[in-house]
Amino acid sequence: MLSGFATEEKNTWWAENPPKPEKTRVLLNLPGYHEFELLHQGAEHLILSALRVPDGSRVLLKTTVTDTPSLEQFTRWRKEYDNLQALQGTAAPGILDCPVVENRPILVLECIEGSPLEELETPDTGEFLKLSILLVDALDTVHLRGFVHQRIAPDSFLVSLDLKRTRLINFDQACRSPGTSRIRLAGQAYMAPEQTGRIEKPIDFRADLYSLGAVFYRLLTGRPPFLAEDQAALIHAHIARIPEPPHLLNSNVLPMLSEVVLKLLAKSESDRYQSCAGLRSDLVICLEQWERDRSIPVFPPGRLDVSYRLDIPDRLYGRDSQLKSLLGAFESVRQGGVAWVQLRGNSGVGKSTLAEAARKKIINRGGFFVTGKFQPYHQNRPYHALLESFEELALLLLSETEYGLNAWKKRILEAVSPNG
Repeated sequence: MLSGFATEEKNTWWAENPPKPEKTRVLLNLPGYHEFELLHQGAEHLILSALRVPDGSRVLLKTTVTDTPSLEQFTRWRKEYDNLQALQGTAAPGILDCPVVENRPILVLECIEGSPLEELETPDTGEFLKLSILLVDALDTVHLRGFVHQRIAPDSFLVSLDLKRTRLINFDQACRSPGTSRIRLAGQAYMAPEQTGRIEKPIDFRADLYSLGAVFYRLLTGRPPFLAEDQAALIHAHIARIPEPPHLLNSNVLPMLSEVVLKLLAKSESDRYQSCAGLRSDLVICLEQWERDRSIPVFPPGRLDVSYRLDIPDRLYGRDSQLKSLLGAFESVRQGGVAWVQLRGNSGVGKSTLAEAARKKIINRGGFFVTGKFQPYHQNRPYHALLESFEELALLLLSETEYGLNAWKKRILEAVSPNG
């Protein structure tokens, strides 16, 4: 008899101190296994350890919380099984079996004696550096197989009690690089901007590195990079807000570690670390300096970083004057003026690239940036692009705090009165 406790997690993943959810008892017959111990309880799945009867070896069990899983959950279970098969010999656990018991899919995995990373207390500098190198090495084994994990978070790492071994789990969203954006609720506190669905970019290894930066942030500060009141606000934060440097939240964190974490959390993929190897090099340098001098002088992060693949950077060249004009129009509007700028040119000359360059700078200066596109198949909707833009703007405004939303409401009513 398999017994454990699961949780019906409410949407409290963005809160700094979420209330403890009410637990639901789960019972399942699983012949051949006994001495079950719950390791992690999530919104949709359980992670347990158990002893296998034939040889007494301890294994991991991953199964659904509900005893009536959906077709999508079965699909993800099968996908995770296939991914784990392809990742044998990496930091992913070995797959031993995949039974379906009483309509509940189960993965039986190799086990290490340890606990989820999220249960660890805030480590000191030396412990953090050793642990972070361990996590980077684990992720690197997956990247070297050409996979993007897409769900890097504290509950995706199991760490041994001596902090010398780790296993990377939760591969139900993993895909070959480059992949597509699809992040479920449980991973949104650690997702990269390109995983929000608001940015039309493929997902590659650098999305995992952003998420790993968010995990490092939590290890150093005790909280994720962004705290928000709802899902929309959290998505907006990942896209537009700059996180507070960790050393300003925890005085025990050295500024150099903040530099490393903030580089991982860069909004643009090209500004992040490009590989686990480059990140590992910096962490090793930091560890060596810490063990020798008990201090870490600040140095430019990413000096030894090299990408696994040839990527054309998304930087803009030869358009300085046009970009300056766009930013000048933005500054004019910010001062209370009104501006209309039209970008014209043949297909492929770089209009979208110029707009993207402006977007980054406008967001960094506290502005909103929304887009709409006229498409040939929307010719019967002449205002489609404008409607698309205003829908996106409405979502951004709705992600504001209640105070901010009321302020915008007042400004809009004053602007349209008495016609509104």
